[in-house]
Amino acid sequence: MSASKPAAPLVLVVAVDYSVESQKAVAAVKRLTSRAIEAVVHVVHVFQPPRGAQSALDMLGAESAQPTAGMLHADNELDLFCRRLQEELAAPVVAHLRVGSKPAEEIVAVAAELGADLVVVGTHGRSGIGRVLLGSVAESVARSAPCPVIIARDEGAPRAEEVTIEPPCPDCLAVRAQTNGQQWWCERHSQRHPRPRTYRSNIQGFAYGSQLLRPE
Repeated sequence: MSASKPAAPLVLVVAVDYSVESQKAVAAVKRLTSRAIEAVVHVVHVFQPPRGAQSALDMLGAESAQPTAGMLHADNELDLFCRRLQEELAAPVVAHLRVGSKPAEEIVAVAAELGADLVVVGTHGRSGIGRVLLGSVAESVARSAPCPVIIARDEGAPRAEEVTIEPPCPDCLAVRAQTNGQQWWCERHSQRHPRPRTYRSNIQGFAYGSQLLRPE
């Protein structure tokens, strides 16, 4: 028997802008790679040039345009960030500097080019106007990425109102236990709950399909 082919390492893409929120994304990647999984971490930073410079890049093409002082600074900053991150991770770290006015599109493009298994981004976790202005990149990446996306939230970020679930009626639970599930509701609740329908799949005696057993 031939030896089984070793599994390819996971391709993890993490987007950074050096904010507190993106540090949450990096922390999530550290936790993932610490669980003895083979992975390669691709760090993406999107440099957004001034409006006039972006127009020139659009006309000339990003590849043929000469790098500006801002691009060189962004490249050096990303290189330093990745060198420090590599000291903390056993997994290889690869830097990707992208230039464009739409960070979400650039992040998704990198993920698609790499055949990423997972993308990790940070978010402010705000609602209303804050969500529109600050959380739009994470939301756009989650909508458009070709793979699963983890959105790392700040633990102190406000959360949506929790749904309050009413606890089950103890009398109903007692009736179900006494009747071995033949009756579901106590006398008080039986008036407003119809008899439940039972759904079964692959019922014995049938080769395939499913059947709905309706109450008599």
